[in-house]
Amino acid sequence: MLTAITRKLKELTRMLGTRPYYGFVTGHGYLTEAQVTEVRRVLESPTQAAETVAEYERRFAAVVGEGRGLATAGGRMALFATLRALGVGAGHEVIVPAFTCSVVASAVLRTGATPVFTNVDPATFGTDPDAVAKAITPKTRAIIAQHSFGIPCRVGELRALADGCGAALIEDCALTVSSTRDGVAVGNTGDAAFFSTDHSKPMNTVVGGFFYTRDAGLYDAVAAQLNNAPTLPEAQQRRLFGQFLLERRLARPACYGLYQLIMLGKSVLRRLSDPGMTFLDDDYVVERTGAYAYPARLPAMLARIGLFELDRWPAEAARREALLQRYLTAAYGTPLAAHLPAAYADPALRIVAHRLAFTHPGADQLKTLMDARVHTAWTWFMDPVVGARAGLASLGYAAGACPVSERVGTQVLNWPCVVEQGAEGPLLEFFAQVARQA
Repeated sequence: MLTAITRKLKELTRMLGTRPYYGFVTGHGYLTEAQVTEVRRVLESPTQAAETVAEYERRFAAVVGEGRGLATAGGRMALFATLRALGVGAGHEVIVPAFTCSVVASAVLRTGATPVFTNVDPATFGTDPDAVAKAITPKTRAIIAQHSFGIPCRVGELRALADGCGAALIEDCALTVSSTRDGVAVGNTGDAAFFSTDHSKPMNTVVGGFFYTRDAGLYDAVAAQLNNAPTLPEAQQRRLFGQFLLERRLARPACYGLYQLIMLGKSVLRRLSDPGMTFLDDDYVVERTGAYAYPARLPAMLARIGLFELDRWPAEAARREALLQRYLTAAYGTPLAAHLPAAYADPALRIVAHRLAFTHPGADQLKTLMDARVHTAWTWFMDPVVGARAGLASLGYAAGACPVSERVGTQVLNWPCVVEQGAEGPLLEFFAQVARQA
């Protein structure tokens, strides 16, 4: 542990001396003190909880499409509730891309079903229909269509495969909101979709998730589970509010190193004194401590933050879409252009970028360059199932099972597209420098 802390301190020393420095968590620096007071008021006034959450659910669903939705404490909880409502359980298989998070695999395993991992599509970094077609068996009950980094996957082909084998299609929109394929927004092709509003995701409520469907019967079945589910414990909510305040002040390019230093201190403190979970740490493994309910509803305080995020979403989505185009313009004519995924040139796609993602055979060398201003420790998905704290085998993944995903993982690089307004200039200049050296 001491060696790891020493290494981290060296990294933080470099970050502290570099401004601006860009991470993949962007706090709510745009909120006024009055708005922060409103969030605190909701935390301390449980009588407003139902009304606040209901408004958030209505408005989030309207951003996605014409369906309805329910807010959960994590996107993986929305997936779990969906699978249970669909009758998925022991003896069934759920097809999942091997370019995912362990919380998705653990949600499948908690139903009693088996996750079946498939190769990723290098053109989109999402679920590959060709790989899914080979993985379907009589036990297949659901297919996860993952949209990665803001890029819609080939979801129409997956719809046809699901219909052909009688399986449900569930869209994983944890990394993508408002992007479209052939004019259809993500979340509206499958039987249901789940979103994440974790602090590293397109919309940020610190932690959080969302279930969405246009199927009235499925909505009722999921609501029957979630309407009776508790929210997170009060002590955990207060820790989340403290995290919100910390990120609002310091998770910004001007002081990102200090933010990381404080996060390191909190990590060490937790190891020494166990003050309790802030984030949903139980979700990364199948066996839980029971520190909070699973599934749990989104706390009203976080829904209030979500409403502020929704207020700014149309303008923010347009800004991220434009930022992606500025990145691509900077890349064209440089060596990096040859390594961009085909999706960025696909006229059928509207991409509201979450991260600019690409692969490069010299990924390690480029990461060293990027580390001068970008926190590459947050790169996704270097492992086929990221965050597998008990090892890949604990989630049913066998090394070598998905060679395309594993190869892509060794070469993948991410660039921030969720950037504090006004801080894009230095990042774009730095990106152009790296692109010329790719």
